[in-house]
Amino acid sequence: MRYFGASLPTIDKSTTLSTTDLKRRGLLALDFHIGVFNWRTFSATYIFEIVDDNLKRIVLQYTDKDGFISYAIDIVATPTNLGHGKRWYFRCPATGTRCLNLIKPIGSKYFLHRSAFPQMIYSKQKWSKAERQVMGLTNLFEIEKLEEEQRRKYKKTHYRGKPTPLNRKIKKKYAKLEKALEILEGGALPFQE
Repeated sequence: MRYFGASLPTIDKSTTLSTTDLKRRGLLALDFHIGVFNWRTFSATYIFEIVDDNLKRIVLQYTDKDGFISYAIDIVATPTNLGHGKRWYFRCPATGTRCLNLIKPIGSKYFLHRSAFPQMIYSKQKWSKAERQVMGLTNLFEIEKLEEEQRRKYKKTHYRGKPTPLNRKIKKKYAKLEKALEILEGGALPFQE
């Protein structure tokens, strides 16, 4: 049986702005920069500026179905737990939440933290338990990768008579795979209605 929220919008299909992308583009190291972000659905012009050492601001400008939209998003820094360098976070314009990703769902005007959209869920939350088990069949490649790692030189399957953590992980994945195969052998796929 499907999850009751099968028709709810998902976070996975939303346009995302992440601090990882900013770092990859080298924007967090710059003092001032103007450029364009391109997504599949639309593009946005941005102005990136430094307010002070621990605060930067990005001004997004784009045209939506409602017209021209322009707003600022603060990017704040905190020291890392090791004390080397800084970790950058967005400050959500609506909720004030410190976050790594901002999303813009279809029909929304702004990039905001996911808590600003309480009706949204992740696509995996729509799957039933049986569907998740069948989807476990896609983990075959992951199991092969783990087994290759175990076969590497000096890797052991047991230490002092007990299985190693890697060996336990492989056995657990095989158990999940066997359950999924039993469901498939039962005849009907669980996600058919």
